[in-house]
Amino acid sequence: MNRFEIFKERKKSAIRNLLEAIKNNEVDKPIEKELLKINEYEIVYSTSSCAGRIALLVDKGNKKDSFFIGKWHEKVNAEEIIKSLKENIKNDLIWFKQEPFIIHLVFPKIKFARDVLKIARDVGFKHSGIISLKKEKIVLEVTGLDRIDFPIVINSELTISLENFIKIVDLANSKMIRNAILRQKFFNYFFEYLEKNSKKEVNLIV
Repeated sequence: MNRFEIFKERKKSAIRNLLEAIKNNEVDKPIEKELLKINEYEIVYSTSSCAGRIALLVDKGNKKDSFFIGKWHEKVNAEEIIKSLKENIKNDLIWFKQEPFIIHLVFPKIKFARDVLKIARDVGFKHSGIISLKKEKIVLEVTGLDRIDFPIVINSELTISLENFIKIVDLANSKMIRNAILRQKFFNYFFEYLEKNSKKEVNLIV
């Protein structure tokens, strides 16, 4: 089996995983349509992704036991976050996070990955880069810069006043707005590129 056949087989598996994730409501709604569209083109498939989010994470010292008590993929009202905090304040350590859009795209040729990397960086996703160079699997990570990450609860006590926390939520919301604008700009240019450099080979129906 040559590298293009391996690529196609892995793409089939990735599409099955995507459709199953959508069925189980495990895919971020703001980018669901775009993920389906990406995977219609023959030169690319997507793997893990996140639209960008604001989140509260209870930190139990390891990934397995830690868990989210709130995740929002668009602007969120500060009162909603504060409600989640108050209901979970008994936990020793809680992190407030604002994280950017991220998507992993797999290509069969380095040229495609380099072209799309340039698109990503040109629109403002400066932390993007090629993270795997296997012959049959060239992986591009597209992601943004905007991020907030700090412990809002330590030893079951708030680390800052609620008044100041509301200001941080406002800042996070402004970053989420910028994230959505850049994300859509990237998708627009990316689909233009795919239309010019690839043909559609899959009709994905959820």
